[in-house]
Amino acid sequence: MAKNKKLKKDGAVEAAETVETVETVETVEPAAEVPAAEATEPAAADAPAETGTADPAATQEVDVYETAGDILLEVGHEAEPDVRKPREAGILRIGMPLFVICAAVALIVSFVHTITADVIAQAAAQQKREAIVRIFGEAEIAELEPLAGTDAFFSVGELGWCVNLSAGGFGGDIVLMVGVNADGSVQGVEIISHSETPGFGAKADDPDYLGQYRGQSGKLTLGRDVEAISGATISSRAILGGVNQALDALADAGLIEGAPALPDTLEGDERSLHRIFDSYAEIEVQRTPAGAEALYAVKDWGWGVRLSTDGFEGKITLMVGIDVDGVVFGVEILDHSESRWSDDDMYLLQFVGLTADMLTEDAIDTVSGATLSSRAIYTGVTRALEIAAEQGLIPAAGMGGD
Repeated sequence: MAKNKKLKKDGAVEAAETVETVETVETVEPAAEVPAAEATEPAAADAPAETGTADPAATQEVDVYETAGDILLEVGHEAEPDVRKPREAGILRIGMPLFVICAAVALIVSFVHTITADVIAQAAAQQKREAIVRIFGEAEIAELEPLAGTDAFFSVGELGWCVNLSAGGFGGDIVLMVGVNADGSVQGVEIISHSETPGFGAKADDPDYLGQYRGQSGKLTLGRDVEAISGATISSRAILGGVNQALDALADAGLIEGAPALPDTLEGDERSLHRIFDSYAEIEVQRTPAGAEALYAVKDWGWGVRLSTDGFEGKITLMVGIDVDGVVFGVEILDHSESRWSDDDMYLLQFVGLTADMLTEDAIDTVSGATLSSRAIYTGVTRALEIAAEQGLIPAAGMGGD
């Protein structure tokens, strides 16, 4: 009997120590606590004793629940109902303030944009109007629907029209205002904005340089109608291209007489070279060098190289126009069988103004969905420059534009 009593006592002490240990670890009080007196009271003398069996109070189960950082002790499953905090509550406590902050910021940005957008639009409209006044002087100005390929279009009383458009320069877009008289001649050219190289391409904004366009009509070309700025070939060609684009837009709309069409007798290579260089350029066939299908001399302009390169589905035949300084003047696709190629002129325009040392894969963006075809054209243009250099027609390493 003494032994049994000792076991019960030891069991009670052990249970008490267990509860006490948990209490010291966590600050949350247990839901139910076993009184110390009850835990240490010896059993009745006549109660049946079982060796090794502890008092029920000493062997009550202790369950620990952990939810969202809270610990609840349940002793003998007699604890209060589960009051664990759901995880969603914590997310909401964090998420709601963030949502409110983001919504407030969005409203502020939207409000500021609404205010500034009107201010920016008014400033841009004022810039255009001032450019028109500089070209024609004070006159009745009315904005009309933009012509194809232009950003804005204005009538200037009975004097003529002004075309607002952008041309790709060396440092980015050059925004132009081109004034054209009722007889189809250029009244004046104004540059509204540009990001060309200071000291080189920025000279294109010089009134003396832009004054070359006054009185010109038809398809204009560098070297014959307008001189290029030294060290700023790309900028010069961008402005020239913008003026020609404005004249073409007016001609297509039937407002002025357009440049004379190419003679119907021109076919194939000759017609392509006239489109690249000039409608009146004199073309002479040269001895065909290795790697090319034909070589042409374009008097006062440069050279034309026709060659084929392997595309994704067959041969791609190109005509590459190169000026006397080794700068790509234009590229045309004469024939191909690529099903995914859409005759993207914007892709071909990327080559214009580049020399052999400037022409790298990083300088040319491929056409989405036609990567192999794009690379084939890149290879063809690169090879045309190499052929011209091998023949001693252009410098082995061109000096480039701006």
